[in-house]
Amino acid sequence: MRFCLTAIISLATFAGCDTSHSVTAAEEATEAAQATAKDRISDADSAWAEIVSEGEMAPRLSGENAFAHLMRDVELTNQRRRELGLAFWNAYPNDPRRYRWLMRAVHLEPYYPLDIEDWATREGIPEWNAAAVDSQARLAWAAAYPAMRETFWNNPDTTEWERRYLWYGELLNQLLNAPEASVRGEKVDGQVIADNILSFARRFPESFEPGDDLAYFVRVRDLWTGMQVYGPMLGLDKAELEAFTKALSAVSDATSGAISLISEGESFRQVTDGAEDLTEGDRAWLMLSHRVRTWMPGRISDGSYIFVHQRMIGFRRYLELGRQLWDLHSDSEYRTGWYERVLGQSPSLMFPRRIAESAALLAAVYDAGGDREREAARQVLETASSVDLEALRAWSTWRGSAPANLVGSVYEIKHGIWETQVECKESHDNSTMKRRLEDLVDLYKSETEHIDGLLISTVRNVRDGADEYCLSTEEAASFLSSIPALGDKRLTAIVEGPLAIHALRSTPLELSSPTWDGETFELSDLRGKIVLLQLWDTNCAACIAVIPNIKGVHSVYRDRGFDVVSINFDPEDQGRYVERIRQEYGLNWPILKAYEQWPDLNERFGWGYDLPQYMLLDREGLLVAYTPEIKFWKGGTLPTILDGLLATEAAEVRD
Repeated sequence: MRFCLTAIISLATFAGCDTSHSVTAAEEATEAAQATAKDRISDADSAWAEIVSEGEMAPRLSGENAFAHLMRDVELTNQRRRELGLAFWNAYPNDPRRYRWLMRAVHLEPYYPLDIEDWATREGIPEWNAAAVDSQARLAWAAAYPAMRETFWNNPDTTEWERRYLWYGELLNQLLNAPEASVRGEKVDGQVIADNILSFARRFPESFEPGDDLAYFVRVRDLWTGMQVYGPMLGLDKAELEAFTKALSAVSDATSGAISLISEGESFRQVTDGAEDLTEGDRAWLMLSHRVRTWMPGRISDGSYIFVHQRMIGFRRYLELGRQLWDLHSDSEYRTGWYERVLGQSPSLMFPRRIAESAALLAAVYDAGGDREREAARQVLETASSVDLEALRAWSTWRGSAPANLVGSVYEIKHGIWETQVECKESHDNSTMKRRLEDLVDLYKSETEHIDGLLISTVRNVRDGADEYCLSTEEAASFLSSIPALGDKRLTAIVEGPLAIHALRSTPLELSSPTWDGETFELSDLRGKIVLLQLWDTNCAACIAVIPNIKGVHSVYRDRGFDVVSINFDPEDQGRYVERIRQEYGLNWPILKAYEQWPDLNERFGWGYDLPQYMLLDREGLLVAYTPEIKFWKGGTLPTILDGLLATEAAEVRD
């Protein structure tokens, strides 16, 4: 069988991929899958709810390890969404949600293994997965997809960001599937993939700009990296890869700059240049880092879900494969970097009981703008019920066998606190947590490098949610009361900051700052208006995600005396990103250039450099509500607060 890549530009079958002999069988398979799924559809809303629901997790088989069980469930879930989505696409041609499903389906392309148990088991082996695939199922999708893509691409309501995002997903999955097709003995045309990447870059050269993640998140630099690493497996020789790099660099300054930045990395040059001084173990570890994609969350609904989902899969695979390489190549220096990177991840990202369910909950928190929806976040990050405790405990046991002092103490204590957050909720014993907090303070006293950041975030989190650390109110108060004695103004401000914020309810906030337009802004000039202060910077994805929600509230209430002021904390050299966000979202309120004031505001109000922050001021400049009270998720609380404030004003006028 020849491995046929997804159509990209012409919407026709790729050159050299002869599917004519199987089109009839493929169409029959597609119709059968749609008929089965359509029987379960009653109306558009219930059909969509079924697509995005998680279904029932397949039971764990006897002798099946936790990772294989999880990967089997991921594949079953993706295949289920594929079948239901195809039926939805045809049943509801005027429903725009079908385009959201298509973007999700392309980024979560099922592998269609013939033996799903064999495939899931092989996913935990440090080799390319050579499990046999269902060629008829793949051909069925290949036959159905081009027409759907053309409809999506030509839909007048489809944005350029969405077109780019769909195409990017197609390219990523080509790169992911091609090496595995190669090890199965299927012929893969690497030049076709290279040509498609070039076509993509010419259409969307800005994708290679640093920080290009304002809407649908893409990391197109990974496309070039993937071609360099996997090119020889796909039939490309050194000259062909060099020609590809030259052509891609010539597209724009952005593509040339991105390639230069990556190629300067020492580990990348070693793995691609075939350095003779690399051991077999070093090479295995470097290939692992390129094989496993650890995606970042996007800034819109479906983008967040997809990237969180893939990030969880990537980190779990990275952990499982790395743990095996650790034993196979104990002499490799690269395993230290792997161990440090793994310790930097929360157990909830690596050991979710169900990846799809946990990703959906985490995406909801991202899409809420990170506005402290603690009840939603707890379901993923803090409750034992969402974590595979068996897998976590196996990892904790294995971690105990790692050499002492292999990585910095900060990584060890941070990961230990995360593990204990899960364990103590299950055991109802917080003695280990208390000891870890004491260890953290002791490390700070010993001036351990980089420990202050961890202590700052921990103190802030204990202050705002003691139960997340299995502490009673009294136990949290006791811990916090000891912090000012450390003599760090930042830490003291976190403990005492709430008092300064409370004082603003009786004393107006005074603020003066330049704007990004070069004017001078005085907050006192807005006396007589109700004002929302949005504190943010361009590195804060949650800050940007919530902007459309703020705009929606502003458009409804601005004629009743409501205004917004964005207090931005980016330095001078980030100005172009601030401007891009203003243009992209059409911001029509002042944006303050307050980078120099950020440390003072943090020290005064104890935010611990945590963004976003919000303050709602009444017409006299007094604080009405601040961050924990102002929520934008599921409709949000801001409209309710404004309605109450306006109703009170109206009542006072009547009296």
